Amino acid sequence: MYQLQISKDLPLDKVLQKKEPQFYVANRKLDSLKNITQNISVLTKETLQKSGVNSLAEALQLLPEFIVKLKTNGVYEVEYRGSNSNFNNLGNENARENLLLLLDAVPFNDAMSGQIWWESAPVGVDDIERIEVIHSPNASWFGYAGVLAVINIVTKNNAQVPGTQIKGNLQAGSFHTYQYHASLNVGFSDKLSFRIGGNFQTRPRFQDTYYIHSEKRYLESDSLLFYLPEATQTNTYTGSALASTAFLLSTSYSWADFASIEVDMGSQNSRAQSIFLPAREVPLSTRKSQNNWVNLHLNYKLWRSNLYYQSGEKDYAIGYTGWDYNAQKAGARVERHVAVSKFDFLAGGEWTTDRYIPKSNAFVVLPLLEEGIAQGDWTRNQASVYFQQSTHFLNRQVKLSAGQKVYQQLQGVDFPFGYHGAVLWNITPATTIRANISKTYQSFQYLLQDTTGHQAQELQTQELSLEQLVGSKAKLKATFFRQKQKLEKPPLEYLALPATGATIAGTLDIDRWSMDGYVSYLFDSQAEETVLYYPHWSAVIKVNYSTFFDRVNLNATANYLSEHYEQVNTNLYQINEQVLVNSKCSYQFRNQYSIYINVKNILNEKQYALPFTDQNHRLFMLGINILL
Repeated sequence: MYQLQISKDLPLDKVLQKKEPQFYVANRKLDSLKNITQNISVLTKETLQKSGVNSLAEALQLLPEFIVKLKTNGVYEVEYRGSNSNFNNLGNENARENLLLLLDAVPFNDAMSGQIWWESAPVGVDDIERIEVIHSPNASWFGYAGVLAVINIVTKNNAQVPGTQIKGNLQAGSFHTYQYHASLNVGFSDKLSFRIGGNFQTRPRFQDTYYIHSEKRYLESDSLLFYLPEATQTNTYTGSALASTAFLLSTSYSWADFASIEVDMGSQNSRAQSIFLPAREVPLSTRKSQNNWVNLHLNYKLWRSNLYYQSGEKDYAIGYTGWDYNAQKAGARVERHVAVSKFDFLAGGEWTTDRYIPKSNAFVVLPLLEEGIAQGDWTRNQASVYFQQSTHFLNRQVKLSAGQKVYQQLQGVDFPFGYHGAVLWNITPATTIRANISKTYQSFQYLLQDTTGHQAQELQTQELSLEQLVGSKAKLKATFFRQKQKLEKPPLEYLALPATGATIAGTLDIDRWSMDGYVSYLFDSQAEETVLYYPHWSAVIKVNYSTFFDRVNLNATANYLSEHYEQVNTNLYQINEQVLVNSKCSYQFRNQYSIYINVKNILNEKQYALPFTDQNHRLFMLGINILL
């Protein structure tokens, strides 16, 4: 009985039935990992729960090739494969949509800035069933902004669990940090289900100082004049790092094996400290996001369709005139799968529109800017058609897939074509090779102009990965990639991506021990060796230990980043070598009741991960999980 309780990746019933998990992200239909041609990573709800992550950004810190940097308590910037689109590029007065964030296959990027506001993700970690990541470019398949990678959050669904469940996860910690989550799951039958989840958190800053460019040092916020005559309001949130409230409601009904409908809706409201680099004097400010949304998913036989609408407010820098907008996003997608012998085909079409309407006069020069002017009314409409083909041979040992997308922006710059191709070769049951090639486009956008300044940036990528099982306990995976950017008119301060990179990852399961980790290296032979605009080396190691009939679980994660520089407004800022260690210890004392302690940054080095932000302090969190 004791041995049977130790199941690492799947629930026990699936292990006994030898059923493999199925994932959606790589080909828009559920499939097992052994049939997916592209390089993907998956974080399950079990992994998220054991690791003690409290946000989507913290979860990505567990995956290879993602670099997650703390700004203030609970607020992060995320870089991928040397691309720091949310930080440097905004500082250089332009932005790139490099990562595509999907919530149940619906895009949630901030279209105008080209950023992902990670703190405004409308789901808590306890709402997530799994996180699926395509590591190779997929704008040609999943759509705009997926030029480097695609992140798909799959939320929990209660369709398979009849009855009613009430869950709670309550946390409180140092620096007056609080985070609460509660959910209600109702499974009326195997056909009809309902779920609602709510998440609330408040996080003060680790410090109450602001960097002042003219002083070249940090000053107490009490000594700063935050009110300006041209500002719409006084920024009163100087001591707050993050305040967020969100709820998610989903219901699904399957009236047959071939027909189903699912409706998701929710609301999110967040306020967070963020780097506002157009400001030449005080770069750290507060931004605000409010969003209401509804998604409709329809499946009928071989047809699948999505309709979605989002409406809310975006304030890029609270208190600064011209940076607050009413934002709207709408879209529709329809597609069909057809299987003929060994061939599988998919064809689809998609339409999206984004509109940002200024709430105040958008063409007022900001007092803290030298030349920047915010955007006025901003609109983007896009239409696309896409195709995917796949086939297999040699008794399913080899699988080929290819995707193409013809898409057009209905005003401004046109993006005519993108493609990707992939091959999967199961050489033996223990050895697998994956190879990918892609060519795709992204928006390179000038945020501080009074016109919709865009131009297409082309990215070509080749990728090769080798996966090897070592006995029944260990697995090794090596990935190599090359990427080449092409921009017609690059800005003067434009920073290119690293040209090459490699990642070696491994997992090992021994009795009650589970260990996995990776090390990545990024390199550009044309760059100056003395100036590193991204960490050349990054690594993560995770260790998990379960004992006492799985009632006690110990988890530790260590992250490493090598020394590098951040370029901001033509200035270079050195970021020292960093080691970040997090841990979680939990004890299940009654059925599904458990208590735990979660510690962030055990070493407490108090270093800056980004210029102008807070030092990273040690954070203790005490929590309790309840299931009724």
